[in-house]
Order: sequence, then structure tokens, then C-alpha cells
Amino acid sequence: MESIRSVRTSLHLAKVLVSERRYDGARILYSNVLPVQERLLGSKAPEVATTLENFGRLLHAMKSHEPADEMEARARRIRAELAYTRSATDGQRW
Repeated sequence: MESIRSVRTSLHLAKVLVSERRYDGARILYSNVLPVQERLLGSKAPEVATTLENFGRLLHAMKSHEPADEMEARARRIRAELAYTRSATDGQRW
């Protein structure tokens, strides 16, 4: 699973498993996909933030609140940095 296509496929499957309440299988997929996604896209990519948010929701559903909170906080940091970077870049156009 070292391509963006396989990452996307695994993420779609994880969402299906979550909808079927097959949480353990979804957790395994998210755990495997996240490091590959970070390696391929960078650790601060918006797609990584989305994966962290979805993984966090799954972990909350599994009653693993502390790791879920950590993932959600990391996703918020990524989104905040992206928003700041975009606004700083937009300001340079003047």
C-alpha cells in the first residue's frame, strides 16, 4: 500500500467498515494508512488532517478518548497552520 490510489481505497473501505460498526477492521486500516499518507503527502497535508479527524471519530466510538483527542488536536493544528499559510500567502499578493 504505497500509492495514493491504494491509500484512497483503504480510506473508503475504512469508512464502509465504520458505517457497518466493524470498528476493529476500520482501526487497523486507519493505523496502516496514516503513516503511508504522511509519507506520500507530507505530515501537514489537508488529507492527513481529514484522516486524523475520521480516525479520531472512530476512536471515540470505540471509547478510546485520549488517543482520539490527540488525533483531533493534531488535525486542528494542521488546519490552523494551513489557514495561516494561505492567509499569509494571500497577503503577499498586495
